[in-house]
Amino acid sequence: MTSFSLVALVPIGLWLSPSGFSFPIDTALAFLIPAHAHIGTKGIILDYVPRGLQTPSIWGLRVATGLAFLGLLKINQGSGVTAGLKQLWRPTPPKVASDKH
Repeated sequence: MTSFSLVALVPIGLWLSPSGFSFPIDTALAFLIPAHAHIGTKGIILDYVPRGLQTPSIWGLRVATGLAFLGLLKINQGSGVTAGLKQLWRPTPPKVASDKH
């Protein structure tokens, strides 16, 4: 279900950003992106990690998922998740040479 939500919300969020309508979408993305990664990675752990290491691996995954969620919420308090995503495709301004010798 998270993949369907992401397919819908990412383009809408990029289209609406920056506006007041992007904040709820950014908040949803801050939850859905780590949740989507958590579900997929947990499946990988259950399939490929030896049984004795699965419990600590899943706990590590839970910590990483929580940190990713908190990090995206922190980004959302600033420019927003979709605005940060848009930054990846913006050209960087050319550097101005200084006259100091």
